[in-house]
Amino acid sequence: MAKLIKCSGCGEMISKNAKACPHCGEPVPKGTSLLTWLVLILLIFGFFGALTPDKSSTSSISNTKTSTQQKRANDQRIERERVKKQELGENRKYFSQSKEIIIKDLKSKIDNKKYNDALKLTTKYISFKGKDENISKLHTEIIELQTKATKDKQAKHIKEILKELKTIPSSEYAKNKQLYQTLSKYKPNNKTYKEKVKFYSEKIQKAEEHKRLSRLGVMWRYSESEEKMGRGTIKNALVNSTNKLSFDFPYQGLQSATLQLRKHPKHGRDVIVSVEKGQFLCKYNGCKVSVRFDKGKPVRYNVSEPSDHSTTYIFINNYKSFVSRAKRSKKIYIEAEFYQEGMRVMEFNSEGLKF
Repeated sequence: MAKLIKCSGCGEMISKNAKACPHCGEPVPKGTSLLTWLVLILLIFGFFGALTPDKSSTSSISNTKTSTQQKRANDQRIERERVKKQELGENRKYFSQSKEIIIKDLKSKIDNKKYNDALKLTTKYISFKGKDENISKLHTEIIELQTKATKDKQAKHIKEILKELKTIPSSEYAKNKQLYQTLSKYKPNNKTYKEKVKFYSEKIQKAEEHKRLSRLGVMWRYSESEEKMGRGTIKNALVNSTNKLSFDFPYQGLQSATLQLRKHPKHGRDVIVSVEKGQFLCKYNGCKVSVRFDKGKPVRYNVSEPSDHSTTYIFINNYKSFVSRAKRSKKIYIEAEFYQEGMRVMEFNSEGLKF
């Protein structure tokens, strides 16, 4: 019995094998045959196969490329050897025909102390020396003469450098280092020259570091100016703190403190500590700050307020004691109290003070 299917036209049940619906005449659709599906699958596989690169073909191309490169390199090597062999043959032929001219030219170069030029010639012809003249002997002689000339030149230069060093101040670090480096090249086993190079290298490094710190303001800087009333010269030595202070509103933001030594024709000698913004706290019964020089114990100094009642700077009393200790120290730590900020420590480089 034939399988029944629903007509797409009228919806009645009809035989699957019928060519058309007996009720409405709508053609019955036929399914895709197995052969059609098989052909379609083969076409799809063939399409994707064409897109996929052939590994064996790729490998063949790569091998061909490598083989071409190797062949080119081998051809170049063979050509170099051919040219070298040809040059050797030409040199041998020329030497055989022009031996006397070559020997004469060599001796002329030796007489004129053109040892490098002579050495090039003997090196060129040393592999085939003649019967009448010994090129190897001349080659050895030139090397000895050249070595002696080099040593004589070095000895003369060393003598000139040592003479020049006596006229150069030791403060000219770069020039001294350069000259001692030259001496060390000539005399690599000389300990004195090596130590001098090291000494001046350290001096240069230290001087550069000093310049860098000076630009940052953390090394002493000096100034002089005439007092406006004509009483004399005002001299100052100032250094900024190496650490930064940070306060709350309204003085927020990082800032440096400044330590100032002043010689004034009217006001005398002072040690002044200042900040850019903020308030030093000074009580009515007197102020004190703690000062530590290097790793010593903290020293208490009395403090005076400025006459204009400014809160951004204070005067440390006992100038003589402070400066005397500062000149012997490398670091100074000053602890002071600030309004609503408590105790804060300001750190200063004091090395090299000349005031």
